[in-house]
Amino acid sequence: SPHKVKILSLASFSFGLEDVAGGPVPMRIDYSREHLSSDQAFLEQLARELASVASTVEGCYGTPMDMEGVVLEKSTGREIHLVQARPIVEHF
Repeated sequence: SPHKVKILSLASFSFGLEDVAGGPVPMRIDYSREHLSSDQAFLEQLARELASVASTVEGCYGTPMDMEGVVLEKSTGREIHLVQARPIVEHF
């Protein structure tokens, strides 16, 4: 179906930053506790939300775009922030 989520790969990092009072601090990531690694429904919902943002941006520009962003999980809900977007350029 056109709205099926297919997972091709996940990033694999061993350290991240935790937002604490006084600023972010490095922390070791236990992937068994991360939704992205352990919760298929969470991952599929996040992928749908990211795809919606990507479709909107590409619709506005009228061309496929290379996008980078940040997803924040907050007590008030999820925030998706687009950091940059640029047209995909093919080199021949």
